[in-house]
Amino acid sequence: MVEIEFVYDGKGTIIQANLDDIFRDICQKYAIKTQLDLKELFFLYNGYKLNLDSQLNQLKINSKKINILVFDTNYSENLSLKFNLKDINNNEYDITIDFSNNLNIIAIYKNVFPKKIYKNSFSLEELKNKSKFFKIYDAVRESYNDIKSFLDQKTFFIQTYGNIVSIGIKKQIGIVYDIIFPLKEEQYDLNDTVSELCIRNINLENKYLNLEQNNNELNNKIINIENNNNELKLKNINLEKKCNELEEKNINLEKKINELYEKHDLLLKKYNEIYENKTIQEFISTDILFSKLRLFFDKSIKDIKLIYNGFDRETFFEKCGGMNNLLFLVKDEEGNEFGGYMSSKLLKNNLLIIKDNNSFIFNLQKKKIFRVINPENAIAIKKRYLICFGSNGKENDFYIYDKKSGGMNISENYGDKEYETTNGRKQFSISEFKVYHLEF
Repeated sequence: MVEIEFVYDGKGTIIQANLDDIFRDICQKYAIKTQLDLKELFFLYNGYKLNLDSQLNQLKINSKKINILVFDTNYSENLSLKFNLKDINNNEYDITIDFSNNLNIIAIYKNVFPKKIYKNSFSLEELKNKSKFFKIYDAVRESYNDIKSFLDQKTFFIQTYGNIVSIGIKKQIGIVYDIIFPLKEEQYDLNDTVSELCIRNINLENKYLNLEQNNNELNNKIINIENNNNELKLKNINLEKKCNELEEKNINLEKKINELYEKHDLLLKKYNEIYENKTIQEFISTDILFSKLRLFFDKSIKDIKLIYNGFDRETFFEKCGGMNNLLFLVKDEEGNEFGGYMSSKLLKNNLLIIKDNNSFIFNLQKKKIFRVINPENAIAIKKRYLICFGSNGKENDFYIYDKKSGGMNISENYGDKEYETTNGRKQFSISEFKVYHLEF
């Protein structure tokens, strides 16, 4: 790295530089000819790249001496950074940044099973559009040293919002904005899950073999101790007992592994037979909902089927009209899940009250349920609404608009006087509205 001193007049011209004559003339002629501010000029000379941007950003007066660092741009082909980051919830991610033709970023969250992988790739043009920081580079790999310095300064951070994960660099001198790299979750298919289970099983089997070997060694030691010292016989018996317990644990673990294989086969069979036309993600989310809903019903649920997902009123009644045993699930923009259930048949009308003795509203995370108190006014069908629970003629206990919003009022029809169903809010915005048909 070489240090060069410039004198800059503040109007786009280099007045003096302690360089050889050829390079000095190139700098002066280029600046005078274009009449550009030197903040935007970058010169290439004998394999080195001169960066005037960050230093000139700090100029306070019209004329000043500036010390500029010239850095080598000849990098190796394989450049990458590997490190760990924790989000605000203390969840740890393994981060890999690869510098090639594109800037490739991978974040792996391994504290769940199956593990979650987030990826994205950014071209140089995308990076330049994203931040002024990248405008000085002619290739992605040239940013390696500067980005590595951000890592050394511990300015990297990771943020999560729902299923969205982003890697960022905090503001620095010469950088106007935070640099944010949004990542996309890569779907983890069933084959990868099975492979990971197999690897875990192999590791367990290796541990079992090691335990068996240790048990044999302990048995040999016990025999030697019995021959040499009668006082240790009691200890030897205890050690043999522990070995037997370990062997019994090994047998139990092997049984559990076989049970896991059997459960896996049943799940695979269930997927092939029942969920043939659904994605794996839909299968998993429906199966989780299936298990949570068991808490709300006295009778067992045989099957649950997603029949509607959206906010169009006409399509809603086309898909759900004439059906009973309907569960309405709302997910607001903060990720909270709540909704209601009706056992009576859903009928389309612009003004209709439906009697239902078994309806209720609920909060899925809190596992809170409020059953109908006044069955005569259990369900209301109104113009511009998708569904309303409870009606006193003017207000509804819980309702969903066809404009991705909903609300809650205190009423006597379901008894939720503290707005627990909607986490204490009278109004909320909706990101997802789904309707499921339950079969008992």
